[in-house]
Order: sequence, then structure tokens, then C-alpha cells
Amino acid sequence: MKKLLTIVLLLLSIVAKAQTIHIVVFCATNDRKHGSLTGVAYAAKNTKQYFENEFVPNVRRYTGSNVDAKYYYDANFNKSALENVVSSLSTSYNDVILFYYCGHGFNTTSSSRQYPKLSLGGMDDARSKWLEDVYSVLKQKNHRLLVTIAEACNRVYDVSNAKNGRGAFGPHPTYTPKAENYRALFNASGDYLCSSCKREQASYFENDWGYFTDCFISSFDLETSEMTSSPTWDNLLATTKKKTEEVAYQNGDDQNPQWKKEGGQAIVKTPTLTKNVVVSDYAKSKLDVIFNNPTQVGDRIIYKSSASRSGGNGYGALKWKSGGYYFGEFRNGQPKGIGMLISANSIWLGNVEQSGKNGFSFSEYSSYAYDNTGKLISSGTKSVMGYYWQSSLKFVETSKRNYYLGQVDANGFYQGMGLFVWANGEAWFGTWENGQQKQGEYIR
Repeated sequence: MKKLLTIVLLLLSIVAKAQTIHIVVFCATNDRKHGSLTGVAYAAKNTKQYFENEFVPNVRRYTGSNVDAKYYYDANFNKSALENVVSSLSTSYNDVILFYYCGHGFNTTSSSRQYPKLSLGGMDDARSKWLEDVYSVLKQKNHRLLVTIAEACNRVYDVSNAKNGRGAFGPHPTYTPKAENYRALFNASGDYLCSSCKREQASYFENDWGYFTDCFISSFDLETSEMTSSPTWDNLLATTKKKTEEVAYQNGDDQNPQWKKEGGQAIVKTPTLTKNVVVSDYAKSKLDVIFNNPTQVGDRIIYKSSASRSGGNGYGALKWKSGGYYFGEFRNGQPKGIGMLISANSIWLGNVEQSGKNGFSFSEYSSYAYDNTGKLISSGTKSVMGYYWQSSLKFVETSKRNYYLGQVDANGFYQGMGLFVWANGEAWFGTWENGQQKQGEYIR
């Protein structure tokens, strides 16, 4: 009997600790102007697809929790549906609630509220809802963690801010998901309220994405990846805010997301990356994938890019038979200019013709930056040869068996010089800016 009681208590304990993650997504996918879909509608479609095809499946997979996801779009995107789902949501004390809205928003002269009113088909009271009111109702539900986010304009009676032009950061860096980080985020507690811009500001949409959601996705991927040691919602929202402000500035816009945490002090850590030993046997075995059909010259195995094959100039790669690699510029078939030298114990990034000048030297325990005279530059954020430098060198393998070797900034973006290699042995070497390829060449 005592043993049976123990088992029952254990089962009750397991049930008590079980949680459901409730995800409610509202997207204005049918927003139209003069009969045609607007930029907001296309951004909302992409946002809905992201949550449906990536965010929710990954949360379900990596947390191991029960996930109840509800999507409201097209004809179901209205005030009645929002109020019904918010009021009828059935939760328990250990549950997580995440509400995400993508659509039009505005503020009013008669209100002093700082967070926007959500437009669910119109700007009148019958077709709009204050974000803070949604947040307040959800706060009354049993829960452990509440995250309420809206990507919406916050100007006074301004609901048309979709533009055409360059999108946010372009292709996102690819990170390897870490189940432990997913669990850490969704095992947290507190109440979060966030909107994509401050009062009197627009929330911009470009290239079929909203600035904010685009930056939220890259920040979420970084926070849940193996590159982050202690993930928090505080840091995720702070990073999203910073990135949104950066991309808005790059496009000549002013957009400052706002967020707050209740039920605990908001603690935002400064993103840092620890040094990695990137010249391990494992990393070197991955580099060897590039050398499938090499040209042998003396003690060197050379694999040039298409440009290098024709004129002997361009980007390419070589491996010494005795060990060690070079990726970078070739002139007349010789390694000259900017490149990456990889030996058994260290890596050099910079001008290979000026060893100890114009570049960076990495070993297992230290890293150094040098100016064009060979003078050692102290640690910190510096610019050498025009390449942005902050934090560390990384070897990153993605879930698709591709990998990246090179500079990664404190926000997790490929930044400066780096090598990206696909599983089939194709590679690209050159410089990166905010995760995008800049000057460089494919090595095939």
C-alpha cells in the first residue's frame, strides 16, 4: 500500500509539472488597398508561415512540451475572434502563453497610451483593440510565462507604412538549434509586453517582411542556438530591439521597439562569445571536403575557384601535404593578398604577404590584432583593414551539415572574413557584413 501511494504521488507530481505552451498568432494576410494586397499582407503571410512551419514545430520538438497553436488570418482576422480566443483560453498555473500580432496599428490623440491599438479590419472601436487590453486579459489567466508581442504601427492615425526596397538583414545566419536553450526560454517566468515601435512611430515593412519580425526571427534563432550560453527573453527582446533600430537606421527610418517585463526584474546580458579552438581534427576533416578534385603542385594541393583557373587570379584554396590550409586571394597562382592561414595550432586572418601586420592571429588561448605597421592593438572593438572586429573566431556547423569558419560578432552575425562550406564541398570565401556575403568568390 505504501509503495502504491508513492507511485501515485510521483504520477501526480509529474502531471503537476506538465505544461502546455499556448501560441496565438494573428496575421493580417488579407489586408488590401484599392483591391490589391498590401506590403503588410505579404509580410503577415510570411510571419504566419514562419510560426506555422518553423517556430511552432521547433518549440514542440525541442521543449518536449504540449503545444496548442491557434492561427487567425484572412476572414478569421477580426476583433470578435481575438476577444473570443483571449477570453476563452483555458490554462493552468504552469503554462506558457505567447501572443503574436502582425498587421496595422495606430494610436489616438485622446489617449496617452504608449502601446498601439491593433487594427482588426478598421480603426473604429468595433474593429480595433488596444494591445495593452489584450495583455491585461491574458495576465489574468493561470500561467507561468506570458509573452505578448505586436508588430504594428503606433503613429496617431497612421496605418499605411509598407514600403518597397531593400529588406532587413537579408539571409539570416544559420544556427544549430540547442534543445536545452529552447527549454530554458519556455521554462522561464514573468509577463512580457512588446510592440515593434514607440508611440508616434511607424512600423515598417519591406521586401515582404516587417523589420521587427525579421529581426525577431534572427534573434530567436541566435538565443536558442548553441552560440548562446544563458538564453533569456530579456536578452531576446533587447537584441530584437537593437537589430530593428539598426536596420531602420540603414533604411533612413526611425523605429524603436519597446518592451517591458512584469513579475520580475528585467536582466539583459551583453552578448559574448567565448574563444573556440577551431583547428581541431574534427574541423580540419570538414575542411578537407573542399579538396575533391585538386591540382597538385609540389607539396601543395590547390583547389582554385573558376576565376583563378582562367587567369591565376581570384579566390581559391590550397592544402599543404604536410598539414595546414590557405583560403583567400591568389595572384598568378600564388597566395597573395587577403586570406586565412590555418596551421595546427593557430589561425591568421589578414594580409598573407605581411605576416604579423594588417590582421588577426588566433591561438587556443589568445587572439591579437595588428595594424599596418605590425603594432599590437589592444583587445576590444577595433577595425583593421576595414573589417569589423568584435568578439571571436568560430567554427559553426549547421543542421544541414554546412559549416562556417571565421569571424562572428557579439550578436551572432558572420562579420568580417570567413569561409562557408556546403556539405557537397562547394565553398565561398570572402568578407561578410551582418551575415551577408560581400566581397569574395565561390570555390568550386
